[in-house]
Amino acid sequence: MNFGIGVTQLPAVRFHDTDILPLSAPPDHPRIIKSGVGSTQHPKSPRVAGSDMVFTLLYQLEQPELLERLLDTDGTATFFFRMMAYVDSGEDLYVKRDAMEVEIGFLSRGSKDESKPNKGVRYTIGKRDTSSVYKTGPWDLRSAFDSNGGGGTTKAYILAQDSDLAHRIWNNFHLHQLEGPRTRGQNTVRIEWAGMSSAAREKYDRWIAGCRDKVEREKTQSATEYQKLKAEKGINGILADGFEDYKKTALKCRAECGVAVATMRCGKCHFARYCSAACQRDDWKYHKSYCGKEDTWDWTQEKFEDLLK
Repeated sequence: MNFGIGVTQLPAVRFHDTDILPLSAPPDHPRIIKSGVGSTQHPKSPRVAGSDMVFTLLYQLEQPELLERLLDTDGTATFFFRMMAYVDSGEDLYVKRDAMEVEIGFLSRGSKDESKPNKGVRYTIGKRDTSSVYKTGPWDLRSAFDSNGGGGTTKAYILAQDSDLAHRIWNNFHLHQLEGPRTRGQNTVRIEWAGMSSAAREKYDRWIAGCRDKVEREKTQSATEYQKLKAEKGINGILADGFEDYKKTALKCRAECGVAVATMRCGKCHFARYCSAACQRDDWKYHKSYCGKEDTWDWTQEKFEDLLK
């Protein structure tokens, strides 16, 4: 059996096309990430930005008003959001907007002092043209800072800090689980904006409490289901099911359109899978430098029991 790791096409960031942050917006506007974030990106991939990650997290919370309030520089003077990471080693994320100035950073987990972040970046939102169809102006990445309040001033340093922050958000809040349950709000610490009504505060208090209750119920349910499966199939049976599910990921459309079983193949390498000619054209700018160079071992034909030999 071949377990060697050959050349594999690196991931490229793709975005959701939503009413609030559409794909047609200029590249300096924030977007909502759909897929394609990895430890190493395709050289032609759009940049992984901290602002994009914040909007991706808020989008996955399924609370559209949070997105709207963060973007609404005309009607909402200030906005603040804080959330604990889902991993115990992670820090608390905070997003703070004061008029057109935005600060995104990390606080020590559970810290009472929100004035001393560990690291972060600052954006300035450009003026939105009154005739614009978009809900925000450009977001200009202006500076980066560390726990001492200082930081590099070069563009390279600021971009590196922003990229590191973005990847931490992606990993600490499990945003890679795009095909599973939405990120939930049980770890939300604080939501606040200028002019927030008592009714809105109560609404979000109920939402956070409801998320926490739901998570506890699902933990109990998952533990019960696992014990039932373990009794029926044993550990190896559970692992075999997981392996079969994992194999299916190799069948999906390479363009990350959401089609689970793609039947078209690249006409040149006969390996990369697509669901349509349109998706193949969309992915070609990323695939062409890998076409014919990838490891074409079809591991979807492997059987779990062979892994145990």
